[in-house]
This record gives sequence, C-alpha cells and structure tokens, in this order.
Amino acid sequence: MGDIVLVGGGHANLSFIKKHNQDRHEDTSCTLVSADRYQYYSGMFSGFLEGIYSLKQIRIDLQDFCKDHNVRFVCDKADRIDQVNKRVIVSSGQEIPYEVLSVNVGSHVQDDIPGAHDHALSLKPNFHFLEVVERIRHSPRTIIVGGGAAGVELMFSLHAWREKNELNSKELTLLTGGEVFEGEAEFAKQKIRRLFQKKQINLVEHERAEEMTTRFVKTNNGEYEGEAILWLAGPKPPPLIRDLDVKKSEGGFLLVTDRMQSVSDPAIFGAGDCITVQSYPHLPKNGVYAIRQANELYENVNRYLKGETLKTFTPQKRYLAILSTGHREGLLTYGKFSIHGKIPWLVKNRIDGSFMKTLRC
Repeated sequence: MGDIVLVGGGHANLSFIKKHNQDRHEDTSCTLVSADRYQYYSGMFSGFLEGIYSLKQIRIDLQDFCKDHNVRFVCDKADRIDQVNKRVIVSSGQEIPYEVLSVNVGSHVQDDIPGAHDHALSLKPNFHFLEVVERIRHSPRTIIVGGGAAGVELMFSLHAWREKNELNSKELTLLTGGEVFEGEAEFAKQKIRRLFQKKQINLVEHERAEEMTTRFVKTNNGEYEGEAILWLAGPKPPPLIRDLDVKKSEGGFLLVTDRMQSVSDPAIFGAGDCITVQSYPHLPKNGVYAIRQANELYENVNRYLKGETLKTFTPQKRYLAILSTGHREGLLTYGKFSIHGKIPWLVKNRIDGSFMKTLRC
C-alpha cells in the first residue's frame, strides 16, 4: 500500500510497530526515525531517580526493538517535513519518503522567561534525563520549578534518594506560580502539602518565576538560590511541529481530528504530547492518553491507506492516577477516591513494569 514513516519513539508509535509486525502487512514498509537510540519511559523516572530501577528497566533500545519487529530504524533527528514531496529530511541530509506519516515526538518545556533557556535543566527531550539526575542528586541546593505531577513526584523521589544516601535533604525547594498539583481535587492537593511539610521540603506556591540566572530564580515576590534548577513549566511544541505547515492549536501543537489525523494534511497523523485533539482541546498531555490514542492511530493509518472510513478516538472521562511520593509509597487518586501508602506504589510498580514488558516481548 505504501511507505509508513513514524517520527519519534513515543508510546503510540512503538505500539504501532508492535501491531504492524503482528498483523504482517506484506504490502507496506515501516520506518522509525528517532534522534536517540533509546526511548525513556517517563512514568518510571521517579523510581530511577530514587535508585529503585536500573537504567535498563526504564528505557527501550529502539534499534533492537525495530530489528525484532521488522522495521527500519533511522537514528537521526528529523529536521523538517517536506509535505509537497512527502519526505522527512533528517540532519544528515537523508530524505525519507512517506505515503503516510505518524508524528509522536512529545513536547518541549516552555522557557520563555529571561535566563531559563540558558541556565535551567530540562528533562526534554527525555534523553537528557541521565545527566539531569546526576546534577540534582548531588547539588547542595536544588530547585524544581513546576508544581504539576512531574515536579511533585521527582521532588519526593530526590528527597528519598538523598535521605537513603545520608545527604542533606533540607535545601530542596519546589516552586510553582499557582497551586501545587493544580487541576487535581482539593483533598489530593492538601495531602501533597502535608507530605511536603512532613518531609521538610520547602514548598513555595503562588510565586511566578520571572527571571533565572546561574544560581537564582527570581519571582514576583523574591528570589531563591540553587546550584541546580530543574525547569518543569508547561509544554510547548518541538521545532519539528512549530515549523510544520499545517493548522495548529492555540498553543502551537499539531491540530488533529478525533481520528488522530491532521485537520489540514490528511497524510499526517499524530499522537501524544505533540498534538491537540480538536474536539478535546483541554485534554491533559500525559502518557495515559498517548497510550489510549495508540489503537486509533494504528487503525486509522491503515484505513487511510486502504481508503476506508476512519475510527473515532473518545478519551475516558476519568482515569487512575498514582503519584510516587518516595520510599516506595504513592498517592492513588480516581475521581473523588484517594489512598496513600505502600499499596498504591506497588500497584504503580506493577502497572509500569507490565507496560514496559509489553514493549519487550
């Protein structure tokens, strides 16, 4: 039927490769393009930071994965997409032709305040994770800017690692311009605040970061010193999406229909953090929905090649969320229900391990 090119090693594209291999499409070729050989699973970042997981447990070797699933692998950065001639142009200058394209390249972090781009540490693209871990583990003073789930989870894990290694944990600060765990139920936010207090981690809410230097974050209300400053502000589209000549969302992300297809270029599909679904513009950019989008992405790319009617993606209204809080404990929330302790972490550990296992078999 044609050439399928997958740009980015995100959850949806890897799931696509597995299904493509299982269904043995003899009449299509499939190529994965990724800037790095490894894809890291962000759901296990906190466990790695705490020292619970090994490097091998939290990442997929894309080269081996593609070889095992009969897919061509190009380890190179996709610089731009030539939509007229249907080519993906990578950094080496190679041009990879496609009949249909799936983009699953994640997002970058907003760094629009003065100094953030030059001085802050970032987890995106996620192959920066290893060097960031080393910096924040051993920094005498660490600041995490961003009070969402990722910032909270990483701070608790960092605190646990430093305690286990008998390092001072009292110079840790989480800084957020709004409320911690914003967007979640009030009972969950209160539980998080109590945990920060119990662990003696500095929590600063309602202070907006306005400038950053090599050692300071300046806010609307003061300044905070840190040798390592991890920037976890909101998402922004990566350059590949920014430069793409298609309709985009208000935030600049690839705008797709509820069939995971670009609203302006039918040969381009997308999933994960790099896209916004037109029918659900406020859908959180997290792995839960990226995994849910994988089935429709695979089905619709193949239906598009066959000229068939595409399937509709309908996101779930509620989902189970488990936040690691350090020392193999977690906070589980589902709607108005919540529980904190060892059992939620064991559930999270099992879910994450099972997910990674599906990508290795």
